[in-house]
Amino acid sequence: MRQEHYDEATEHYRASLELARSAGRNAMVSTTLGNLGWSYYSLGDYERAKDYYQQAEQSALHAGQKADRITWLSSLAYTLNQTHDYPQAQDAANEALKLARELGDSFTTVQSLNALTEIALEINRLDLADKFNREAAALEGGAFDHDEVVTTELDAARLAERRARLEEAEKLSLKVRAIPNLPSQSLWEAEALLANVYREEKRTADAEREFRMCLHTVKQARNSVQREESRVSFLSDAISFYGDYIDFLISQGRPVDALQIAETSRAQTLAEGLGSTRKGAAGTFASDDPRKLSKRLNTTLLFYWLGREHSHLWVITRDKISYFPLGGSDEIDRAIKSYRE
Repeated sequence: MRQEHYDEATEHYRASLELARSAGRNAMVSTTLGNLGWSYYSLGDYERAKDYYQQAEQSALHAGQKADRITWLSSLAYTLNQTHDYPQAQDAANEALKLARELGDSFTTVQSLNALTEIALEINRLDLADKFNREAAALEGGAFDHDEVVTTELDAARLAERRARLEEAEKLSLKVRAIPNLPSQSLWEAEALLANVYREEKRTADAEREFRMCLHTVKQARNSVQREESRVSFLSDAISFYGDYIDFLISQGRPVDALQIAETSRAQTLAEGLGSTRKGAAGTFASDDPRKLSKRLNTTLLFYWLGREHSHLWVITRDKISYFPLGGSDEIDRAIKSYRE
């Protein structure tokens, strides 16, 4: 999976799982289930990832694999965090941390601390995130696991940015981005974080450059996914970056450019979901003037982008493109619920 062909890896792991089960090799069953969970997590298919991680954790429990069980619990916590199931995510990560401390294993302790850090960041418990992050960093030595060190440093950069310590956030993001052979997800997360730091520092040109670099990294990673069904879910993990870029373009008074970014990401997913393999089929008007489409269809087009803090609406007619800011997704959900009641 180091080559990041996660969709291809799932096929191999499913075949390995059948062999391991038929041979009664319980330890291999647990490992393979966990690897399937990681593959689906990396593809943004969090429901399947959750299912496989839960199976892996239970399999490790029955096989007496204490360290593996902690790893799958921590991985489950990350997955639940992505689906915004924060209480369950905290339960899984806290159980992992408890078991890791009992085992006295620094690697699994750092895994669980990093999971708890990211959950705390999501629920805006910055003091708690700082506590977990510092403890994880203190346990990491010179030869510690590469991926966990990267996660710890990225979390430290996120925390610095959230606390408006922008110089520190920039330094940490640049440090991570400079690491050779960085996994694509870590690279685009560092680039997106750096873009947001520059945006907050009013360094508009630098922010634009980093957003563009991040967009390129995401596209390259997406293109490495061979199966269409996997490409559909892939953007789940990068969707917050697109939202940040759209917010940035709106703040610069560039609503049409923001519409192009929003439409490109959504149209790619739609085309792949419909099984289109034709080059250029991903966009409905990303490379064209959307007013032409409105004229051709003889209708007014409404295009929405929902975000946790800000949402956006574009109204497209044959003559003009109008932009309207909307509230966050929670606010919109409450309004819809109230209307239906």
